[in-house]
Amino acid sequence: MGKVAFLFSGQGAQKVSMGEAFYHASPAARAVYDQADALSGGMVTRVSFQGPQEELNRTLYTQPCLMTMEAAALAALREAGVTPQAAAGFSLGELTAMLCAGMVDFETAFAMVSRRAALMDAAAQAHPGGMAAILGAGAEKVEALCREAGAEPVNYNCPGQIVAAGTQEAVARLLELAAAQGLRAVPLAVSGAFHSSLMREAAAAYEAELEGFPIQPPQIPLYANCTAQPYPQEGYRGLIASQICHPVRWEETIAHLRADGVDTFVEVGPGKTLCGFLRRIDRGLAAAAVEDPASLEKALALVAQNA
Repeated sequence: MGKVAFLFSGQGAQKVSMGEAFYHASPAARAVYDQADALSGGMVTRVSFQGPQEELNRTLYTQPCLMTMEAAALAALREAGVTPQAAAGFSLGELTAMLCAGMVDFETAFAMVSRRAALMDAAAQAHPGGMAAILGAGAEKVEALCREAGAEPVNYNCPGQIVAAGTQEAVARLLELAAAQGLRAVPLAVSGAFHSSLMREAAAAYEAELEGFPIQPPQIPLYANCTAQPYPQEGYRGLIASQICHPVRWEETIAHLRADGVDTFVEVGPGKTLCGFLRRIDRGLAAAAVEDPASLEKALALVAQNA
């Protein structure tokens, strides 16, 4: 019998009005938003549903708003009777995956993501940097280009797509080197060099703060970005924090989920970015994205079909 894994989207997927349809259609999702608004003074629904996009794109707002949207969609999935046998989250999405895996409750997850956002925002201002996607090249090629440019590969998304990060000068140099070798390189609209060594201060501060949060061992396998392996039953605070300044090994993560018997993937969050990565990794994988009630119905049909 196959297994279902929930995958949670990362920063960059956010868009104005995300979650609003669930808010009106699902009592469970609305309860999540009501709790988030109580914790944020109404910020979450205001910024998520009304924007403007520029405000939603601010890391301080993006992370709590995106995590809440994913948590609301997760609540709607559970309300419909779907529970996963495994979970993973891309970057920020790993915190929602922790909620899914029973490691934290929503109030703890919201506090953790709010602190993560503040620390990463401060690090980005203290150490300005950027990120760029290198398309059409293998890992060894991109790693060599990064060494020459002084950048770091930080997101191993799928075959032919690796994201690098570094100082603004390093990223500019990387774009030049990639273009000179006939590779497509796309600068990303982000406010910092996330998952790179420029985030080390944020990761260290976050690890110290995590001691104050009640975190439990995962109740289902939760695959970590840093290792592409399931979280251990103890010693996981360091793993949660180090994710901020270490690469996201997404292609490996999907390979390990597949090897461990997962054959149906449900992307939880706005858009279909992770489903796109899945298609590049293995076109035979069954996948659906859940961002509103209509897409939830399609996902329910897929899960039932593959049960």
